[in-house]
Amino acid sequence: MIKSGTQQLWLHGIGKIKVIAMCLLFFSILLPTAPQAILTTISVLTYLFCKGWKDVWSKSSPKPGIQSVGLNILLWFLVMSLGIHLLSFGIDLSQADADSQSAVIKNHLRLIGKQGLWGFFLISFMSWVTLRGFRLASIQKPLCCMVAFLVAYMLIQRYTGIDFVQGFDAKISDERYSDGVYRVAGFIAHPLTFGFNSGMFVILCLGIGLLGKYENIKPKLWLLTSALGFVCLLLSQSRAPLVFTMLAAVVLLSRQAKIRQISLGKKLLALVIVTGSAAFFVQNRMSELWAQDRPLVEAIPRVAFLDVHWQMFVDHPLTGVGYSKRVDTALEYYESMGYTNLERKYSAHNIYVQTLADSGLLGALGLVLKIAGVFVVGVFLLQISNSWLLLSLLLYGLISGLTQNTMRDSEFMYAFWFCFGIVLNSIWEKKFATRSQIENLKSGTDRTHRQKDV
Repeated sequence: MIKSGTQQLWLHGIGKIKVIAMCLLFFSILLPTAPQAILTTISVLTYLFCKGWKDVWSKSSPKPGIQSVGLNILLWFLVMSLGIHLLSFGIDLSQADADSQSAVIKNHLRLIGKQGLWGFFLISFMSWVTLRGFRLASIQKPLCCMVAFLVAYMLIQRYTGIDFVQGFDAKISDERYSDGVYRVAGFIAHPLTFGFNSGMFVILCLGIGLLGKYENIKPKLWLLTSALGFVCLLLSQSRAPLVFTMLAAVVLLSRQAKIRQISLGKKLLALVIVTGSAAFFVQNRMSELWAQDRPLVEAIPRVAFLDVHWQMFVDHPLTGVGYSKRVDTALEYYESMGYTNLERKYSAHNIYVQTLADSGLLGALGLVLKIAGVFVVGVFLLQISNSWLLLSLLLYGLISGLTQNTMRDSEFMYAFWFCFGIVLNSIWEKKFATRSQIENLKSGTDRTHRQKDV
């Protein structure tokens, strides 16, 4: 009896740890790289140490194999992409001198990790804990509370400029102060990075809320969490993420049967309210684009960024200038192309042009394979569950790449792969919960018939 009680207490404790871990992993979408890396490392090592792959890849499991099929599809595309990346890596390494070879190796390994390797293991861990009993319903309340706390912190941060990440006495830079308020980013250093991650968070929670009731899921609570995430996005005053989030949300909502039944007047009213709120929060940011007496390059520096990196690709179309040489080479191009007075000489702020400049058509092929893998899994989930969530998230990721090097940003790639894992497992959870309910109904009917026969 004592042994049984101890075992139950131990299992209960393990279950609580899983819930806390998954809640922190989910909330880390809105956190900086350090907690993301720490939590991912602990999760992946736990998955490997406990031999979680035996559960995820088991062919004898009686449960639906949605996770293993999705992971298989992704794995094949990532392996093909990895082969392309290793070829690009070899070319880059062969052109480097002895003193810079270690830096080349480090840079490429880091890129391989965040663009697929760590993401694949993180998704595998999430599949394992789901098979072991984790359910989204167990984190819906604490997650909502954590996001509400973040909203409160950002509101205080907006008017006082506090920045607890840098220290209790630290304040946000004056460069982000305008018209009596600060442009805030929560616990992340840059508002634009926070904005892109917030958009991903908003779409994910919105999609979960639209999946419907199953396994104690409360759609209204997830929709509230999504709304709180949207408030965080508004507070960051990030223009592009706001527009892209609204676009992806419209695509997701337009595919829902319940939304189609709502009258056109109510839809327009909701659109006016959301658009009006968004315009109010970013009005000053939008006005910067049309400031008078400013050259186009000064008003929109991305024009120069794109021009320089596109020329780098034109001069080196097959393999690019080299991933490890991208910064030094870009500075040389800024000088040679006459952008000497430009205050900021940044990267392309476009993942597609950036990839072409760094790695040429060869590197672009590797990026296309990664995107294709996610797209194929999204189509697979659409066919078996009629869910557009993963495709909507992919759409958001693709259009976000037009204005930022998102798929090389550590925070964004963590959010992207985590969202992939949540969608894959939430679809499995819904399908398996439905199947279990049907089996319970059938077994209940059989018992009723047997009682009548007796």
